[in-house]
Amino acid sequence: MVQENKIRHQLNQRVLLAKDNLGRTAMKKIKKIKEMRSKVSSHLNAGTTATSITYKDAQKTLNHRIAKRQHSQSIS
Repeated sequence: MVQENKIRHQLNQRVLLAKDNLGRTAMKKIKKIKEMRSKVSSHLNAGTTATSITYKDAQKTLNHRIAKRQHSQSIS
């Protein structure tokens, strides 16, 4: 009887260790995913900056065209 209890106890400990390992594995996967997300978001930020520069260039061109029209209308 005592020996059966020891065996059960050892089996329970092994099961708990296996569960801990699964939890650790899951935590490692989550950590990797979070690391990948931060890298992706930094690339997206760089893309956003380039887009805003393009937007500024487009706005300058538009302003230039409007000013040119107003100037040509005032001369006529």
